[in-house]
Amino acid sequence: SYFHLEQHRSMITAHIVLMTLAWIVFLPVGNIANSRARLPIQLIFTTTNILGALLGVTYSRSTPDLYENQKHSPIAWASIVFSLLWLAIMVVPNASIDKQPYSKSFHSDQQSYEALLQSSHPSSSELEREDQDDQLHSDIFDEADDTDEKLDTRGRFSQFPKGSFLSRVTAWTASKSLFPALRMLRAILDRIILILGFVCIVTGIVIYTGSFRNKNIFNGLAHTIKGGIFFWYGLLTFARWLGCLADFGWAWNLRPSKALVGSRAASMPSFEFIESATMCVYGVTNVWLEHLSNPGGKWEARDLEHVAIAFLFFGGGLIGVLLSSTLLRNLTTTHLRVRLGRGIDSNTAVDLETLQPDEQQQVSLNPIPAILVFLLGFMMSSHHQHSQVSSMLHMLWGKIFMAGTLARIATYALLYLRPPTSSLPSRPPTEVIASFCMIAGGLLLMLSNTDMIETLEYYDLDAMLVFTIVLALTAILMAWEVVCLAIKGWGQRRE
Repeated sequence: SYFHLEQHRSMITAHIVLMTLAWIVFLPVGNIANSRARLPIQLIFTTTNILGALLGVTYSRSTPDLYENQKHSPIAWASIVFSLLWLAIMVVPNASIDKQPYSKSFHSDQQSYEALLQSSHPSSSELEREDQDDQLHSDIFDEADDTDEKLDTRGRFSQFPKGSFLSRVTAWTASKSLFPALRMLRAILDRIILILGFVCIVTGIVIYTGSFRNKNIFNGLAHTIKGGIFFWYGLLTFARWLGCLADFGWAWNLRPSKALVGSRAASMPSFEFIESATMCVYGVTNVWLEHLSNPGGKWEARDLEHVAIAFLFFGGGLIGVLLSSTLLRNLTTTHLRVRLGRGIDSNTAVDLETLQPDEQQQVSLNPIPAILVFLLGFMMSSHHQHSQVSSMLHMLWGKIFMAGTLARIATYALLYLRPPTSSLPSRPPTEVIASFCMIAGGLLLMLSNTDMIETLEYYDLDAMLVFTIVLALTAILMAWEVVCLAIKGWGQRRE
């Protein structure tokens, strides 16, 4: 493997350092910093990424090919293309960056005026005069919106020198129908490029260490993909605790009204629905993939255990999807509503008050995804392995998954006893524990592949070494996530 190759070691070390800085330090900051500083940070990221790639190409041509048909290089070139495209689309202004304060005041005044009209009850003699006032205010606000758009566009363009090439390109895209399409493309790239960076780092580690060769490729891919999903799930859970996705009602908060967040955000399903649907799809697609690493595709007892787990995720995920459906919950109470509707005239005000939904129903309390992950951790912690080191690693990530799901159940208990009353993130402390466990468990799952087990046994190392390193790395990553989101808030406040 390249890990044992002594030639040009300083070159590959520089490549690793530059890529680490680009994808772990500069990319997250440039991806979320919604301010004028975003473009310079993206320039730094792209430059660092290209320099690291050039060092990688030079190293590859200066050393023998120790990993035939490797896919790290094509993925790396794709990442460069994505990063250049991502940088180029930065000339398309973001409508949320340079809002002027008087723009917000116009909309605030309009909402206040409309609320005042709704709360009043005019007499018939006043209707004609108020209709004229409504038309006058509507014209004023329409004109104000047009003025705001012009001022907002001018403010967004001001980040480029007047008359410069970027300023002319930006003005052209803003005046054409291409503008919304490019903004949508940038929103997609903002999310894809993070996953692409993760894939680049993982494939680079695999090629550098010479892992996942021959039949071990299926075992390695299975552990990497599944562990990577839990790793990103933990990062997303911690981001939700920090306040991300609160406009969808995904930060353990009351979903804001449609007037505040728009129809798209107000119509999003609960996050438990997303979790359940993902588990259901995973169960369906993973049923027939568990025995591919066996010679001739032969089925073994351990393969059947994995297939049973896949069916568990399919059935359990389907239950979670059904329980998250508001329509199905209403259908299950149809008989009661029909019965009460027949005697509605005889119902008292007290009876009608008892028919109102509980406060607990305003927030999603679907425990099915947590139960599935708990059962997965329990089964894997007791799963038979071929060596003691492998059994220990599987036991560690299995138990840490169990701890994370117990923390999630505690979150549901807290929310049931005291439902959130605000649209701001409630930040239950148990979710920090759940996030930590999911991130650490995902990394341990990725590292419990056959090649890693054989490496530990070859160097006479135990599983606790991997466990402690993973815990330290998890703490550092969570701290860096807090810093990145704090930078995002600072950038928005600064604008």
